[in-house]
Amino acid sequence: MDLGFKAKEVTPDGRDRTIKSTLAMNAKYCLLSLLWLLMLGTTGRAQDECLTDFYWLVDKIEKDYPGYRLKSAAREGELAALKRDLTQRIQQRPDSCATYLARYVSWFGDHHLSLSRSRPATVGSAAVAEEAPPVEDLSTLVTVPQSLEGVWRGFGGDIGILKATESTYKVVSVSLKNRVAGQLLYHIHYDAQRGYEIREGTEARPVTLKLAGQVLEMAGVGYFVKTTGDDFRDQVLLYTYLPEYTSGLNTFALALPRSETTFY
Repeated sequence: MDLGFKAKEVTPDGRDRTIKSTLAMNAKYCLLSLLWLLMLGTTGRAQDECLTDFYWLVDKIEKDYPGYRLKSAAREGELAALKRDLTQRIQQRPDSCATYLARYVSWFGDHHLSLSRSRPATVGSAAVAEEAPPVEDLSTLVTVPQSLEGVWRGFGGDIGILKATESTYKVVSVSLKNRVAGQLLYHIHYDAQRGYEIREGTEARPVTLKLAGQVLEMAGVGYFVKTTGDDFRDQVLLYTYLPEYTSGLNTFALALPRSETTFY
């Protein structure tokens, strides 16, 4: 049986270097093979997970998306070809899973239908405790007429704005979904020339007060109405106000009867 050993090689000082060098080479090949197998195993798991997500998404849209029949009518062959193509792409590049899922959703051309990323909840873990965002004391929250300060109501819940310095405000969650009460969301800065704005890196998004301080618009975020203690009045203003900043979407919350046209 050949164990990979070569003829004996002797160094000038009489030492045998053949076995040592051959064993080192064999160990190197074994390590490379092990790494390759580990990579194959990881790729296989990612592929299986992505295919599972893709099949679930396809089934979910076919069963629960109200506009599915209208969108796929007379285009069933095109949709079937897309499924086959994306399945093949997932098998080849499972690391681009999110791109392929989004491509399938975008085929329907309906902005009501979209995907969003979510992080698994690990409440109570040490990692979450270390990375938890800052939480502000809501007991210091006061409402100042015709000012940013106070509690503001939006479609996803309430936010609060606290004054930090003469030119800086903190935007925190009061009752937003998936946010802790008091969780810091943004910083609003005031500039004498540009006015209020949210700054994120090099990007600055305008923030404006409308209707004598009753409405707050934050470009790219949404709009909110200042709470007055009269829930009915606040809701009427929230649902009838037409914002200046639409975040690139000409969609507004209106009370209309639902019909087939709602979904396309």
